[in-house]
Amino acid sequence: MTSYQKYPNGTWRDWAADNTTRADINNAILYTYYTCYSLLTLCLFVFIPFAYFYFEEGDIDEHSTGADRCCTAFKYSFSFLFLVAAFLLVGAFVQFGEIPSNNGTIIDDLNSLGDQIKAKGRPYSLCFLNCLSFFVMRLGIDFC
Repeated sequence: MTSYQKYPNGTWRDWAADNTTRADINNAILYTYYTCYSLLTLCLFVFIPFAYFYFEEGDIDEHSTGADRCCTAFKYSFSFLFLVAAFLLVGAFVQFGEIPSNNGTIIDDLNSLGDQIKAKGRPYSLCFLNCLSFFVMRLGIDFC
């Protein structure tokens, strides 16, 4: 945005010469980005799962009413949000080990990973449980 506010010789344009004007423009752009990212997050984690579970419930039971489908969709959507929040919290607070160097071979990287698992088993076991729960959930969705 700064390049748009300046002339090619490096001086400020007339409308951008005041610091408060530049700060207001930068704040407006910042709030626009926050709004867009919030709407995107809301769509990804609330609207799309709700729509999926709402219309999936109609496929299972053709005699269900709209209220029943809404209740079921809310129940599954909140379960999904709880699961996502739990994964994000675990991922935020789990400490990872040191990053191996990129100069070794794949065997060196695997040996380093094995040493880290032996030394710090808790974070990797949580990661394994997260992956396992994902696959169990995926099997439940696919085959039920």
